[in-house]
Amino acid sequence: MDAPAKKSKLIKGASGDWMRAYDCAEQPDRELLEMRGVQLEYRSPQNDEWSINAERATAPKNRSVVDLEGSVHIENKPAGSGTPLSIETSELRFETASAVVLTDAPVSVQVGGLHVSATGLRAHLKDDRLELDSSVHGKLDR
Repeated sequence: MDAPAKKSKLIKGASGDWMRAYDCAEQPDRELLEMRGVQLEYRSPQNDEWSINAERATAPKNRSVVDLEGSVHIENKPAGSGTPLSIETSELRFETASAVVLTDAPVSVQVGGLHVSATGLRAHLKDDRLELDSSVHGKLDR
């Protein structure tokens, strides 16, 4: 007999973001949500769409932060004619009130034909600002 299919759970945040998790368990003793198959969406004041996907995540019940890990992928789809951006890393924290994502892990960033690798990142999604911390190396495809 097949196991019953798990339903996804939609979790709306306070700052206009939302998360979908395909497996979500509440840990009442730790006031924590544990999620698997996570997709987080955020729309900036400029109407840019940000999508963050990860294998798993944890968040306190108030969802002030979301800690994502396992094949974390971020995509930005600018509202206007800007160039889409994508970021790959192994772990990432999303601070929901400020719409800031950050990590100390190695990251790979692609914007058009520009590929950049670095260690550590801080991205301000509201302001479309990206800061790379160290060991920054880039390659331009022509």
